[in-house]
Amino acid sequence: ENGESINSLGLDSKTYNVAFNWLKEKLSQLGFDPNKLNKNLPYQIPEHPTANDTPFSHITSTAFTELQNYYSNAAFILEKLSHKEKDTSEVYCWPHHFDIATLITIEKHPDPEKIKTIGVGLSPGDESYNEPYFYISPWPYPEDKDSLPKLYHGHWHNQGWFGGVLTASEIIRQEDKSGQLKITENFIETGIANLKQVI
Repeated sequence: ENGESINSLGLDSKTYNVAFNWLKEKLSQLGFDPNKLNKNLPYQIPEHPTANDTPFSHITSTAFTELQNYYSNAAFILEKLSHKEKDTSEVYCWPHHFDIATLITIEKHPDPEKIKTIGVGLSPGDESYNEPYFYISPWPYPEDKDSLPKLYHGHWHNQGWFGGVLTASEIIRQEDKSGQLKITENFIETGIANLKQVI
């Protein structure tokens, strides 16, 4: 409510069904119809034991804390970006890949497929990279990807999807936090500037 948490449930040792029923109860208490909440997803996610009522487990709490730090830092950077760039969406955490991102609209068009955008966000890691990474991805993809200037930090990714990528391992090479913030913001700013010239 107004950006503040009104309730929370720790998932450690809880099952999916316990969490689902807890959420329905809280929605009901807030005056919403809990029956509108169901388990049918409009997208596919990989099968996981927790879907079959295996309890969630925070065995590696250090890893969860580190991931929490990445999301918190990304939220700070992306909120700052959304106030700097015009026609930028709110910052959302998307359930498809659990990335946290914002979308910059470069050119509007009545046909949604012809709207020119640049998505900027943080992925916790996926089949492309086995670690968290910041990305800048344009739509439509530029026709001449090879003409883009080399990024000073990060690199252009062109397998399965196209965009700039800055991995966590490159960020943490900078030992101090101000240096880590500086290269991340530089990656985003220069990547956006480069992409604006070609989409």
